[in-house]
Amino acid sequence: MPGPGTWSAGDVLTADDLNAIGTWQTYVPVLTQNVTRTATVTSASYCQINKFCVVNVDLTCTTTGSANSISVSLPVNTAATSGAAVLGSGVFFDTSASDYILVTCVRGSNSTVSFYKDLDGGLLATTLGNGDVLSFSLTYQTV
Repeated sequence: MPGPGTWSAGDVLTADDLNAIGTWQTYVPVLTQNVTRTATVTSASYCQINKFCVVNVDLTCTTTGSANSISVSLPVNTAATSGAAVLGSGVFFDTSASDYILVTCVRGSNSTVSFYKDLDGGLLATTLGNGDVLSFSLTYQTV
């Protein structure tokens, strides 16, 4: 039997098929700031039903970065959009400043999410430091 949402007319659905719909899976997101940054993934999971995807990520940077925009890889590619599409929201904890920054999560590419600061609308382009935490939730349409 094909995976959830790929059935054809005449297919017989079993309890296993129905139980597989909406199951949560884990993935390993890649944290990038010009180059890949090492991070401890506290949790990263997603649920995909047909072309609907929900993602929850909580990760802690374990290397020092540079003052550039931050992106994180997605478990499933997003559908194409015109312009920047808001996918969700989250919080960035800057450990060196002991400061929380609310962020809006925006489609960076078909396979990444980027972050904008909620208060001034600019890109979150801070210098990543050891212990900085990024937590966010997304909802988007897949390819």
